[in-house]
Amino acid sequence: MRDINWRFQLVLLASIPFQFIFHELAHWLAGTLQGYDMIMTLNTVKFAIDEPPEMAQHIVTAAGPLFTILVGVFAWWQLRRDKHVFWYAALYYAVFMRLVAMLISASNPNDEARLSIAAGLGTWTLPAIVVLGLLALTIDAARRRGIGWKPNLGAYFTSSIGVTAIVFADRLLFG
Repeated sequence: MRDINWRFQLVLLASIPFQFIFHELAHWLAGTLQGYDMIMTLNTVKFAIDEPPEMAQHIVTAAGPLFTILVGVFAWWQLRRDKHVFWYAALYYAVFMRLVAMLISASNPNDEARLSIAAGLGTWTLPAIVVLGLLALTIDAARRRGIGWKPNLGAYFTSSIGVTAIVFADRLLFG
C-alpha cells in the first residue's frame, strides 16, 4: 500500500458525502418505516410532527449509528480479505464520524449520547463504546496493512474538511 497516502485521501474525500448522507438516510428510513413523515437535510433528520412517541424517537436515533457501525465492521472485514484503499477509507471515516458526534455531545447530545442518557447510562457510555470499538478495528486494519501515522494524519485533515463542507452546505441550503 505504498501509494495509500494520495489515493487514500482522494477516496476518503469522495466517500465522505456518501457515508454522511447514508447515515442520515438510515435515520429517515427508520422513521418512514414506522409510518412517520420525516424531514431530512444533509446533516439532520427529524420528525414532521412535534412530539413523536419516545420509542419511535429511539429507533430513529439508533438507525444512523447502527448503519455507520455496520459500515465500519464490514469495511474492517473486507480489509482482511481485500487490500483496496476504499475499505480503509470507509472504516476510517466511520470512526471519525462517531468521534466527532461524541465530541459534539459535550454541548448537544448526539445519537449515541441521547440513547445512552435514555438508557440511564450517562452521556458518555454508549458513545465511548462505539468510538473505542471502531477505533480498535481501525488500528487493527492499519497495522495489518502497514498504514502509518502520515496517511492517518492526512485523513484527519481530509475528514475535517469534508465534515466542515457538509455542515456548511447544510446550513447554506437548509438554514
